[in-house]
Amino acid sequence: MDQEAAKAHEQLENFDRILNLVFPLVLIPFGSISNIITVFIYQQKPFKNTSIRFYYSILAITDTLALVIGSVKFFLMATNLIGILTFSSLGCKFFITSVYILSEYSAWVLVITSIDRLISILNYPSFIFLKTKKFRYSSSLILFFVIFLFNYPSFIYLQITIEQVNINNRTKEIYYTCELDSESYYTNELRDFIDLLMFALLPFLFMIIANGLISYKIIKSKNKFRRKASLAQPKKRKKEYQLAITIIGMNFLFLILNLPICVIQIMRNLGETDYSLDVNYNIAYTIANILTYINFSSSLYINLLFNHIFKSRFKHIIFSFFLNNQESSS
Repeated sequence: MDQEAAKAHEQLENFDRILNLVFPLVLIPFGSISNIITVFIYQQKPFKNTSIRFYYSILAITDTLALVIGSVKFFLMATNLIGILTFSSLGCKFFITSVYILSEYSAWVLVITSIDRLISILNYPSFIFLKTKKFRYSSSLILFFVIFLFNYPSFIYLQITIEQVNINNRTKEIYYTCELDSESYYTNELRDFIDLLMFALLPFLFMIIANGLISYKIIKSKNKFRRKASLAQPKKRKKEYQLAITIIGMNFLFLILNLPICVIQIMRNLGETDYSLDVNYNIAYTIANILTYINFSSSLYINLLFNHIFKSRFKHIIFSFFLNNQESSS
């Protein structure tokens, strides 16, 4: 590698390190606050006793945990502070396994929410049990337990590895990485496939099907839907329509923002090249991860864009907050 190429390579590595340092500091407060606001608004009267209140609250809480834990993991690795976890391998195991579980759980909560919206629009009496509180709680717990079981081997095989790198003839630097045991069958054959299947491929499939059916039903019965909204239960029908559009928007954003990381994982699994040594791959992987974490911060903004009832409650809360502050100061 000539001097110019080495300099360019070093600049790209520094850029990748800066990305990993900066995005957690921006996204953690930004995403956490927006998700907390989402949970708060869905506890308001217009959403009382609705299934969407439960699912969106679970989704926002899960996204916040995934965002914080995952971002902290990237920050520790970028600063090489992951070494502080050497006092116990539990720290390493906790961070990585939690990110796997929470990311996959977030995707599947979106799937359940999509199915819930589809059932609301279809309004088939035989599916009414899927709208009960018992089903909501049991399905959410069972889903979390299944995802936990799929990811439990990661907790077993994760370990901290120490690598000594020669910076120059006089300087050596120790790098700590938290990774799966490279000798295990689980790591070599199953881990990436499970993550790709549970986080992307199956949720993608269900979301596309649900989005297609919801969109088809809305377009087909648009006039009928509006007529019903003008008769017996106008507010309820309007709310159902807006919630359906909201979940379509959330699913679409999920697909767009998580597609890059899925493509990169497929490249890594199918290709024979060790992409981890390619600085361009590392930057692409970092950017793809940032897009995924942006998705964890997007719930508030999708609701504000598509859900007018949610938007009106948001405006009311903000207006009341500033009004109270103004009265207190005067």
